[in-house]
Amino acid sequence: MTCSKRPKTDIQKVKMAISEFEILEPLNIRLRKARLAGALLGLLAILIPLGIWALNVEGSILAAEGRSQTLVRILGVTLLFVGALLTAFVLPRLFSSSPALILDETGLFNNATILGSGYASWCDIRELHFGEAERQRLLFVILNQPHQYLERQSRIKRILGRARERRGDPSFFSIPIKHLAISENDLADYLARYMSAYHASTRA
Repeated sequence: MTCSKRPKTDIQKVKMAISEFEILEPLNIRLRKARLAGALLGLLAILIPLGIWALNVEGSILAAEGRSQTLVRILGVTLLFVGALLTAFVLPRLFSSSPALILDETGLFNNATILGSGYASWCDIRELHFGEAERQRLLFVILNQPHQYLERQSRIKRILGRARERRGDPSFFSIPIKHLAISENDLADYLARYMSAYHASTRA
């Protein structure tokens, strides 16, 4: 596939000089496991006690407050299920040696989130920029044909991707910076280097 134009980036301070024919080895960026483990423990500390409370709350208390015991118990089961689901997804990541993000001359591979967005080539990327959503800094990867890309993903990824679009996120393909063992500025520099290397190779 031939790119019609180069992807844009909103990073203004790229300090590295790019050689026209620079050959770059794949860059593997590790996951910040301690931060991910802390986030998981924080969520479980909320979900598990609330779920247990909802399952064991006395009917008389609920009746006095005008609430249905059945609905509250359904809520309790739901909270415990979400906690178990998060644990099942996150624990394997904590013991995995796989990188969170891979950059090379052909594109990037996102494995930083529980349901990683997968691979996107530089040619398929229309724009890259950093922004905020869900109270965290994110790298948004905006694709030329996002809907075609999304249709190739698993069903749960399609559901989550469409939910992010409805919420107004710039792209469903986003990478939380806090999950990466690299600073935002360094990541911006590497992105510029690898994109430049890709386009230099297509012009050669």
